[in-house]
Amino acid sequence: MTFEIVKIEKYGKFRFVLTIFVILSLILMLFSLFGNLKLFYSLLASTVMIVFIIIFDKLKYSKIGKINISENEFSLNLDGNCNHYNLDEFSSLHISHKQFYPNGSIIGANSILKLTFQKPETKFSFWIYLRNKNEKIKFVELLKRLYKTNIEIRETNEKGERTFLFRSNLTYNKIKEIKDNYRINWF
Repeated sequence: MTFEIVKIEKYGKFRFVLTIFVILSLILMLFSLFGNLKLFYSLLASTVMIVFIIIFDKLKYSKIGKINISENEFSLNLDGNCNHYNLDEFSSLHISHKQFYPNGSIIGANSILKLTFQKPETKFSFWIYLRNKNEKIKFVELLKRLYKTNIEIRETNEKGERTFLFRSNLTYNKIKEIKDNYRINWF
């Protein structure tokens, strides 16, 4: 399965523009509520602000390549250079995820995952961006298959808590079942 590798951008001028736009929109909304401006202008300003925030959220990440991952190997395509790696060469995979909503039900929800493949002398670390529900479902299905291989997988959320298939706060019995079925070390 192929996913985009991204670089997390610094906000810089985008954050400044967004801040100015939000302040102006709030001022316009206040004038419309307490002044003589019509409610239409307030709703228009709110709608434009929400659209701008959604677009701004997409600008946080810039695409720098692709990764194709299967149960046996992965290939990195960065700047036109494609390198293939056998997963048997790696001892572990750490996945750190932010903003992951497994059912994709939250509007504008997206997921940014940091993948770190490690072997004794080398470590590959990069971010992938899951843009929609279908990509999230594909990644979870791939992860289920990867758990059945010999590579040690460790998932954590943005708080550093251990997760399994992006689910946290699992019961003792569920953790025991996961450990038995997938032969993983939870701690």
